[in-house]
Amino acid sequence: MYYPTKLRYMKIFVSFSVLLLLVGLVLVSVFGVVVYKTVTRIWVQTKNPVESYVLSSVVSAFLNMLSIMILGQIYQRIAIKMTEWENYRTQTAYNDALIKKLFAFQFANSYASLFYIAFLRGSNRQVFRNVGLEGLEDDCGMLNNCISELSIQLLVVMLLKPLPKFCKDVIYP
Repeated sequence: MYYPTKLRYMKIFVSFSVLLLLVGLVLVSVFGVVVYKTVTRIWVQTKNPVESYVLSSVVSAFLNMLSIMILGQIYQRIAIKMTEWENYRTQTAYNDALIKKLFAFQFANSYASLFYIAFLRGSNRQVFRNVGLEGLEDDCGMLNNCISELSIQLLVVMLLKPLPKFCKDVIYP
Protein backbone atom coordinates (compact mmCIF):
# COMPACT_ATOMS: atom_id res chain seq x y z
CA MET A 1 0.00 0.00 0.00
CA TYR A 2 2.93 2.34 0.61
CA TYR A 3 5.48 3.12 -2.10
CA PRO A 4 8.52 5.14 -1.00
CA THR A 5 8.65 8.62 -2.49
CA LYS A 6 12.43 8.49 -2.71
CA LEU A 7 12.24 5.37 -4.88
CA ARG A 8 9.63 6.95 -7.16
CA TYR A 9 11.78 10.07 -7.61
CA MET A 10 14.79 7.89 -8.43
CA LYS A 11 12.72 6.12 -11.10
CA ILE A 12 11.46 9.45 -12.46
CA PHE A 13 15.07 10.64 -12.68
CA VAL A 14 16.03 7.50 -14.63
CA SER A 15 13.06 8.04 -16.96
CA PHE A 16 14.09 11.66 -17.49
CA SER A 17 17.63 10.50 -18.27
CA VAL A 18 16.31 8.08 -20.89
CA LEU A 19 14.24 10.92 -22.37
CA LEU A 20 17.35 13.11 -22.64
CA LEU A 21 19.32 10.24 -24.17
CA LEU A 22 16.67 9.71 -26.84
CA VAL A 23 16.40 13.45 -27.53
CA GLY A 24 20.17 13.31 -28.07
CA LEU A 25 19.54 10.46 -30.53
CA VAL A 26 17.06 12.73 -32.33
CA LEU A 27 19.74 15.41 -32.61
CA VAL A 28 22.20 12.85 -33.98
CA SER A 29 19.57 11.78 -36.50
CA VAL A 30 18.99 15.39 -37.60
CA PHE A 31 22.74 15.89 -37.91
CA GLY A 32 22.99 12.73 -40.04
CA VAL A 33 20.31 14.03 -42.38
CA VAL A 34 22.10 17.40 -42.57
CA VAL A 35 25.36 15.66 -43.47
CA TYR A 36 23.54 13.62 -46.13
CA LYS A 37 21.95 16.75 -47.56
CA THR A 38 25.22 18.65 -47.59
CA VAL A 39 27.27 15.84 -49.10
CA THR A 40 24.62 15.22 -51.74
CA ARG A 41 24.35 18.90 -52.60
CA ILE A 42 28.13 19.34 -52.91
CA TRP A 43 29.36 16.05 -54.36
CA VAL A 44 26.45 14.76 -56.43
CA GLN A 45 26.04 17.12 -59.33
CA THR A 46 23.65 16.30 -62.14
CA LYS A 47 22.97 18.13 -65.37
CA ASN A 48 19.43 18.87 -64.27
CA PRO A 49 19.29 21.33 -61.32
CA VAL A 50 15.81 20.12 -60.36
CA GLU A 51 17.12 16.57 -60.04
CA SER A 52 19.98 17.78 -57.84
CA TYR A 53 17.53 19.70 -55.67
CA VAL A 54 15.27 16.67 -55.31
CA LEU A 55 18.22 14.42 -54.41
CA SER A 56 19.47 16.80 -51.76
CA SER A 57 16.43 18.51 -50.27
CA VAL A 58 13.40 16.33 -50.86
CA VAL A 59 15.11 13.01 -50.16
CA SER A 60 16.63 14.42 -46.98
CA ALA A 61 13.18 15.61 -45.89
CA PHE A 62 11.83 12.08 -46.45
CA LEU A 63 14.76 10.59 -44.50
CA ASN A 64 14.09 12.99 -41.65
CA MET A 65 10.39 12.10 -41.67
CA LEU A 66 11.25 8.40 -41.58
CA SER A 67 13.53 9.05 -38.63
CA ILE A 68 10.79 11.02 -36.85
CA MET A 69 8.28 8.20 -37.31
CA ILE A 70 10.64 5.40 -36.24
CA LEU A 71 12.00 7.22 -33.20
CA GLY A 72 8.47 8.26 -32.21
CA GLN A 73 7.26 4.65 -32.22
CA ILE A 74 10.31 3.45 -30.29
CA TYR A 75 9.97 6.15 -27.66
CA GLN A 76 6.24 5.59 -27.26
CA ARG A 77 6.88 1.98 -26.28
CA ILE A 78 9.73 2.96 -23.97
CA ALA A 79 7.64 5.73 -22.33
CA ILE A 80 4.80 3.32 -21.58
CA LYS A 81 7.20 0.83 -19.96
CA MET A 82 8.94 3.57 -17.97
CA THR A 83 5.66 5.03 -16.72
CA GLU A 84 4.47 1.59 -15.63
CA TRP A 85 7.83 1.06 -13.90
CA GLU A 86 7.41 4.33 -11.97
CA ASN A 87 4.38 2.72 -10.26
CA TYR A 88 1.86 5.53 -9.99
CA ARG A 89 -0.95 5.09 -7.51
CA THR A 90 -3.83 6.35 -9.67
CA GLN A 91 -4.68 6.14 -13.33
CA THR A 92 -4.79 9.93 -13.52
CA ALA A 93 -1.23 10.27 -12.20
CA TYR A 94 -0.11 7.55 -14.65
CA ASN A 95 -1.80 9.29 -17.59
CA ASP A 96 -0.35 12.68 -16.63
CA ALA A 97 3.19 11.29 -16.40
CA LEU A 98 2.85 9.45 -19.71
CA ILE A 99 1.47 12.52 -21.49
CA LYS A 100 4.34 14.67 -20.19
CA LYS A 101 6.92 12.17 -21.42
CA LEU A 102 5.32 11.73 -24.82
CA PHE A 103 4.76 15.45 -25.34
CA ALA A 104 8.35 16.36 -24.46
CA PHE A 105 9.82 13.77 -26.78
CA GLN A 106 7.41 14.28 -29.67
CA PHE A 107 7.99 18.03 -29.53
CA ALA A 108 11.76 17.61 -29.76
CA ASN A 109 11.44 14.86 -32.36
CA SER A 110 9.03 16.67 -34.66
CA TYR A 111 10.50 20.16 -34.54
CA ALA A 112 14.28 19.65 -34.23
CA SER A 113 14.85 19.68 -37.98
CA LEU A 114 12.57 22.67 -38.48
CA PHE A 115 14.37 24.56 -35.71
CA TYR A 116 17.72 23.71 -37.29
CA ILE A 117 16.69 24.94 -40.73
CA ALA A 118 15.05 28.11 -39.41
CA PHE A 119 17.67 29.24 -36.90
CA LEU A 120 20.95 27.32 -37.08
CA ARG A 121 21.51 26.40 -40.70
CA GLY A 122 23.31 29.54 -41.80
CA SER A 123 26.00 29.41 -39.10
CA ASN A 124 27.21 25.82 -38.81
CA ARG A 125 30.64 25.85 -40.47
CA GLN A 126 32.35 25.49 -37.08
CA VAL A 127 30.17 22.49 -36.17
CA PHE A 128 31.25 20.63 -39.32
CA ARG A 129 34.88 21.51 -38.61
CA ASN A 130 34.63 20.24 -35.01
CA VAL A 131 33.31 16.81 -36.05
CA GLY A 132 35.96 16.32 -38.73
CA LEU A 133 33.93 17.20 -41.81
CA GLU A 134 35.94 20.23 -42.86
CA GLY A 135 35.00 21.64 -46.22
CA LEU A 136 31.32 20.91 -45.75
CA GLU A 137 28.94 23.65 -44.89
CA ASP A 138 25.19 23.65 -44.95
CA ASP A 139 24.23 27.16 -45.88
CA CYS A 140 21.10 28.66 -47.35
CA GLY A 141 22.54 29.67 -50.68
CA MET A 142 23.68 32.98 -52.02
CA LEU A 143 20.70 34.91 -50.67
CA ASN A 144 20.89 33.20 -47.25
CA ASN A 145 17.20 32.38 -47.51
CA CYS A 146 16.20 28.99 -46.07
CA ILE A 147 12.45 29.45 -46.48
CA SER A 148 12.17 27.01 -49.40
CA GLU A 149 13.98 24.27 -47.46
CA LEU A 150 11.84 25.00 -44.42
CA SER A 151 8.69 24.85 -46.55
CA ILE A 152 9.62 21.48 -48.04
CA GLN A 153 10.48 20.03 -44.65
CA LEU A 154 7.22 21.29 -43.15
CA LEU A 155 5.22 20.00 -46.12
CA VAL A 156 6.73 16.54 -45.83
CA VAL A 157 6.12 16.43 -42.06
CA MET A 158 2.52 17.63 -42.37
CA LEU A 159 1.67 15.25 -45.21
CA LEU A 160 3.53 12.10 -44.23
CA LYS A 161 3.18 12.02 -40.46
CA PRO A 162 -0.59 11.31 -40.50
CA LEU A 163 -0.33 9.04 -43.57
CA PRO A 164 0.15 5.69 -41.74
CA LYS A 165 -2.83 6.35 -39.45
CA PHE A 166 -4.91 7.46 -42.44
CA CYS A 167 -4.06 4.26 -44.31
CA LYS A 168 -4.84 2.14 -41.25
CA ASP A 169 -8.13 3.89 -40.46
CA VAL A 170 -9.52 4.73 -43.91
CA ILE A 171 -7.88 2.76 -46.67
CA TYR A 172 -7.30 -0.61 -44.97
CA PRO A 173 -10.95 -1.25 -43.92
